Amino acid sequence: MTALAPPAVLVLAALALVVPTARSGELWKQFRPMGSTSFHAAETRVATPPLSGATARRAAAAAAGLCGFVVVGGFTGLVAGVLVFGAVERVLARLPDASAARERAEVGRDLPIALDLLACVLHAGQPPSSASAVVGAAIGGPVGAALNSVARACVLGASAQIAWEPIGRLAGASATAHSMARAAHSGTALAEELGRGADHLRAAREAAAEAKVRRVGVLVVLPLGLCFLPAFICVGVLPLVAGVAGTVLH
Repeated sequence: MTALAPPAVLVLAALALVVPTARSGELWKQFRPMGSTSFHAAETRVATPPLSGATARRAAAAAAGLCGFVVVGGFTGLVAGVLVFGAVERVLARLPDASAARERAEVGRDLPIALDLLACVLHAGQPPSSASAVVGAAIGGPVGAALNSVARACVLGASAQIAWEPIGRLAGASATAHSMARAAHSGTALAEELGRGADHLRAAREAAAEAKVRRVGVLVVLPLGLCFLPAFICVGVLPLVAGVAGTVLH
């Protein structure tokens, strides 16, 4: 039990470093009264910024390497710790970024709706700046923040290409931003272009979902094929090989 204590402490320390702390900041922001500064110091202490992906990855890999060194010990343990550090860091680097995946999913879900709402507000006679501000406040999230940036740029008199640039920085929305800027520059009806962009994004999302379903189907069938492969070899291949070998040998 005593020998396992140092590795256990190291593993717990790694978990404490890897777990993100952004959620605590969200909770403080939800419960803090508007205009109040009494919780500012507590928020600063509790809502510490989360570690970046690379920092958390290296911290977990270092903890695993230290565990290997403590368990093995000596020069061999040092070599084992270095190897474990490299292996864990490489494996963690290949894992997909969960926050980026969540943002892509949120953008793919909200952006077509936001474009449809923008088209409706523009059809009602509002200018692009007011339409972007209203829809951005209603949608929220990364899409809403991008639309608020578009509204501010339009109010400041920025060109169409610069104004729609925040939309282009969203995941998978660069083509949509270029279409919006081109429509505003050429004089094409922006509301109609927004509707076409929303339809295109929905079609792309449906195609990606269908491709994912087909990939899952292949992955589900693959273990079944691996299970039947030994039986096929024993029943179909081995008798044939044995028969040919017997004929050749005799």
